[in-house]
Amino acid sequence: MRFNQKALYALAEKCEEGFDREGVLFIKEYTGLFRRRNYVQRWFKLKGNILFYLKTQEKTSIPVGALLLENCRVRIDPSNEKSPFAFVLLFESDSSPCSFFCLSDKDRQEWVAALKRASYEDLRVTLFDLRSKLMDLTGEDPLVEDSCSFSPPKDPIEDKSSKPSSSLSLIDEPLGFSIPDVSPVLELSLSCRDLFHPSGIIHFNTFCVLSTMTPPQSAWSKHAQTEVAESNRNPQYFTNVTFFAGNISMITQIKVSVYYVKEKGVDSATPLLLGNTQFTVSDIVTAKQQKVERLLKLRGCSTSTGSVTVQAWKMVESPESVRRFTSPLVRCSTIK
Repeated sequence: MRFNQKALYALAEKCEEGFDREGVLFIKEYTGLFRRRNYVQRWFKLKGNILFYLKTQEKTSIPVGALLLENCRVRIDPSNEKSPFAFVLLFESDSSPCSFFCLSDKDRQEWVAALKRASYEDLRVTLFDLRSKLMDLTGEDPLVEDSCSFSPPKDPIEDKSSKPSSSLSLIDEPLGFSIPDVSPVLELSLSCRDLFHPSGIIHFNTFCVLSTMTPPQSAWSKHAQTEVAESNRNPQYFTNVTFFAGNISMITQIKVSVYYVKEKGVDSATPLLLGNTQFTVSDIVTAKQQKVERLLKLRGCSTSTGSVTVQAWKMVESPESVRRFTSPLVRCSTIK
């Protein structure tokens, strides 16, 4: 990604709307001649999904770097030997966690809550929840007129090249930029219920894969994949699946396959198919409230392994419109 270094630096020094949270944190960094990892006390400023850190613990010191809070999880760290008030940021693109600790449990709880609310993904979850509630109340999609959609993420299991870099090039270009609308025509959200694991375990991780086949094609083509939902037999997947003009027609068949994976983010983990189901685009766009629920089954088995609910939104094409580009944000390099 490209960033305007001067704008980023200016934002770190002063924000007219104020920062979402700021204060002192201890962060584990490489320091000294022998590059050993030690905790350093710094002043941190959170604005949106960017966590700035300053050179010292003084509020007036200069900004020296930032963390971009996307594709990451915040976790309490009870095993930290330095402090009982520790937490970590776990980035999908980086195997080493970013470790912090606070001076009190209250301070830690407030930082953890603020960081969890900071990501674009959290905003998308909130939007999805409000969107669903309005549809239940009115029977109409409030965002159809705006052609609002979310692009599915790259395949974290098969597409190794899609992992974002751990650093960003800070050059003179706007913080965000626009790309022409590529005409999304259909968007799907998925949730599962009463998933059954063959070994009988209750809490397990799952994800969905959507494949398509449009006659006269005779082979399935993988289209998209959701995120991994952790320890939940009734998951709601927050990664919506978008179809674009020219990709599908009313006779296109869609197959939803639900997989179990032992550990999230482990490349060597082998997914286990729990079950799948099929329907056509026509089935879902003509269904009541554009929603279908299907039982999941394995080939040759008569019993179901749970069910999947698919909610659809037909998009309004607007070729002349421009959408804001929002890519997965990753850890940011030091500001020079």
